[in-house]
Amino acid sequence: MESIVPARKHCHAPLRRALPVASLSAMLFLAACSHLGRASPSHWHMPHMPWQHRQAPAEPPAQELVLEGGEQGLPQAWVRNTLQADLGAYAGEGTLTLRRAPGHDWPIRLAFQVRAGSFGHLEVQGDQRIVLAVPADGGSALLQVPPRLYSSSTPSLTLKYGP
Repeated sequence: MESIVPARKHCHAPLRRALPVASLSAMLFLAACSHLGRASPSHWHMPHMPWQHRQAPAEPPAQELVLEGGEQGLPQAWVRNTLQADLGAYAGEGTLTLRRAPGHDWPIRLAFQVRAGSFGHLEVQGDQRIVLAVPADGGSALLQVPPRLYSSSTPSLTLKYGP
C-alpha cells in the first residue's frame, strides 16, 4: 500500500535561508553608515580626486653667488630661470661684491628683491653699469638686472646701495 503524505500548506525553507543573508546585509549597511559622520576615518584611504593637487615641495635654497663684504648673507632662490637674490636685510648705504660660486656660471637672468624705502637706488656694475631706482613706499620690489650687463667672463658684480 502506498503511503500518502499530506501536502503542507506553507513551506518556510526559503525564508529560513534568506534570513541570515538579510540580517548580514543590514549589519553591513549599518556599519557603513556609522562611518559617514566622521570627517576622515584613520583607516580609510581617500582616493585622489582630480581637483585636489598636492603642494609642490619647497625649493632648496640656491647658492649660485658668493657674497663678499656683507654681514647678513644673501638668500637666493630660483624662480623659473631667474635667480632672485634677497637684499631685504640691507638698508642705508653700502657696497657688496658678488662672485660666482666655484663650479657655477653666471645666471642667465638675475633679479634683486628689495624692501621699498630701505635705500634710494641700487647701482650694479659688471661689464656695464646701471642704476636701478628703489620705490619709496610699498612692500617689496623686484629689480630686474638687464641682460648684457655682465658676461660669462665677468669676474664679479659690484652692488652699491644708498640714498
